Amino acid sequence: MKMRLWFFLLLFITTSLAFGDKQASTGLPVPVLQDPKTKINFYLESDRRHIAAVSPEGKLLWCCEVTTITPDRDKTCPNWYITDFKLETNPGTGKKMIDVTIWESGYGGGWIDLQTGQYLDSGSVL
Repeated sequence: MKMRLWFFLLLFITTSLAFGDKQASTGLPVPVLQDPKTKINFYLESDRRHIAAVSPEGKLLWCCEVTTITPDRDKTCPNWYITDFKLETNPGTGKKMIDVTIWESGYGGGWIDLQTGQYLDSGSVL
């Protein structure tokens, strides 16, 4: 258990050092969010296509691979990536979710359920 906590602490520090000071110059987000209520951390992985939820104890709760929901998107635009993610209230459900913004021609993003990690395309019925 301690080893897992050290791993995520090291991951957090290296990720913060790698991306934290680049936010202003690149416009890319700091790749870690924390839900103030549950203290769960949400990490944007280095491929910028996955978001992982990690409990305060260091346990991986889920990892959302946005590409698995829309497989033909990779064929039309293979270089897409997550440009922003933030905790917001989804207007369609009224639930607090992760709002994901994706860079790709003509595509805006979607929502990730905080409890299940399920991705909902912005065109999905909520």
